[in-house]
Amino acid sequence: MLRELIGADLDPYTAALDLDLTENPEPQGQLFTTDVATALTQALAHRPELDALRLQLANDDTGVRLARNGLRPDLEFGLNYASNGVGGPELNSSVTPPVLIPGGFGDALSQNFRFRFPTYGFSLNLNLPVRNRAAQAALGQAAVTKRTDLYTLRRQQQTIRLDVVNSVHQLEQSKLSLEASKISRDTTQKVLESEQRKYELGAGDIFKVLEAQGELTQAEVSQVQAEIGYQLALTAVRHATAELLENFRVQIRSLSH
Repeated sequence: MLRELIGADLDPYTAALDLDLTENPEPQGQLFTTDVATALTQALAHRPELDALRLQLANDDTGVRLARNGLRPDLEFGLNYASNGVGGPELNSSVTPPVLIPGGFGDALSQNFRFRFPTYGFSLNLNLPVRNRAAQAALGQAAVTKRTDLYTLRRQQQTIRLDVVNSVHQLEQSKLSLEASKISRDTTQKVLESEQRKYELGAGDIFKVLEAQGELTQAEVSQVQAEIGYQLALTAVRHATAELLENFRVQIRSLSH
């Protein structure tokens, strides 16, 4: 499932590699500590859901501006210039008697490229959107879309806020559970050592030694479960603050060029 999710088999260099997912549940170094305010600030700044909604709101603003432009007067001014070529024979009346000068397609091309007979023009078009129901409906639809996306953004922010608060509290609770499991494990270890010492001196009972060994085993299992709970809570915090991929040095290649 993981190989399919990360596309490991699509790359010939990684298709033959085995994925070793074994990880020691015991925390390494100091336990991670954060507060709700810091985690919430980072989550609101880096969560990709919020970035997508902010881009959508920017798109909505563009749509509102375009729809509002449809309710404004539209004035268009245009200029045009053209060159013409007159083909066929030409009558030269400046001389007496008048002379007929032969001409054809070549003369028309020559006159066209030399701009012998230019034509100028301009146009002015004024559009007044009086009672433009379509433009009013487009503006209303754009405003409704923007308001809907604003509510979606606020709802997503509230969801992220709740996610951050719950994950941070769960992390603090898991740290307390981990500390309690360590104390319980140390206590049962000392009890087992005491019972073994008594048994070796002939003042103890083998059944109490076996009972102490069972309690130590159960305490060790509880400690491992507490360590796993801490790792899960830490992962939840990093997911809530958008640090999960960075922590494992995973980078997503951008598809935009």
